Amino acid sequence: MADAAAAEDAEQRAEEFASLEAIYGGDIDLQHDMGVAELHIPGRAAASPHAVARATCPAGYPSASAPVAELSGPQLPPGLAAEAAAQLEALFVPGEVVLFSWFEWVRDRLEAWLEGERRQREAREALAAVRLAGGGDGGSEGDGSGSGSGGEEEEEQGAEVASLAAAQQRGLRAPAADGDAALMASVAPRIVSGPPHTERRSTFQAHCCRVTEAREVGAVVAVLLQSSKIAGATHPAIMAYRIAVGPGVYAQDCDDDGEAAAGGRLLHLLQLARAENVVVVVSRWFGGVLLGPSRFALINNVARALLVEQGFIAGGGGGGEGGGKKKKGRGR
Repeated sequence: MADAAAAEDAEQRAEEFASLEAIYGGDIDLQHDMGVAELHIPGRAAASPHAVARATCPAGYPSASAPVAELSGPQLPPGLAAEAAAQLEALFVPGEVVLFSWFEWVRDRLEAWLEGERRQREAREALAAVRLAGGGDGGSEGDGSGSGSGGEEEEEQGAEVASLAAAQQRGLRAPAADGDAALMASVAPRIVSGPPHTERRSTFQAHCCRVTEAREVGAVVAVLLQSSKIAGATHPAIMAYRIAVGPGVYAQDCDDDGEAAAGGRLLHLLQLARAENVVVVVSRWFGGVLLGPSRFALINNVARALLVEQGFIAGGGGGGEGGGKKKKGRGR
């Protein structure tokens, strides 16, 4: 009995490590024999110094024992390392894998802190420039601080406008070769769109389609982008797919479509729910209010709701048969 439990633990750890590698790519180091996963945050390619979130999985994980957390790096907010260790213990539920949830919690906290540091630094620089230009009187200081803060908001929203322009250009391009007219006509009747969900002026809408080969994925996206409404979204096609190609073997991939890491999170949702033979796409229309990390939960929530409705995954998070319901698409 103990040997069977140990074997099941080892299998679940291996599956979880494979999912983490698919999501994070070169930003994660995995030592399978030691049960160690190390995520570099915000990433190896980042210009700023990165932190390393390390989780060590004991032999009894995930059935009984929680992983051990470590957090290191040259720029860490005070107390975050201890808070991260406590968070991992709090997230752990015997029998359930937890590393992705913990890594995302750490990343969100670090990115929020780094963003706050950046804003403060830029505000100080703007204030110094105003003092230099205006002689440092109190009125100039107040004006400079307010102007710097407003400029930062405009800069971030300007990035969203640039993303919108890029998305619109992509939507106006001709479909790729794997999205030719015959294939697009074949997949179009199977595409289902969920209801739009609006949160703080941003709107999210999920679309899904049963697929059995990877070339159908491009055709599904091409059909969606024929809609001027979807093509005009800030991020029209955040996407992930998972296709069974043999017993326990899957063809799977994702696309962030300019929303960094969003596609990987969708793919992780498909993997955890053991969904198969499906592509899920989420379109986001930015409304001018920055949502921060909560946007990722909104993207996954609308995707999950549609996948549950269409029978690709069970309502409680279990695996689905991947059949999908026969239902006319909405909102294309």
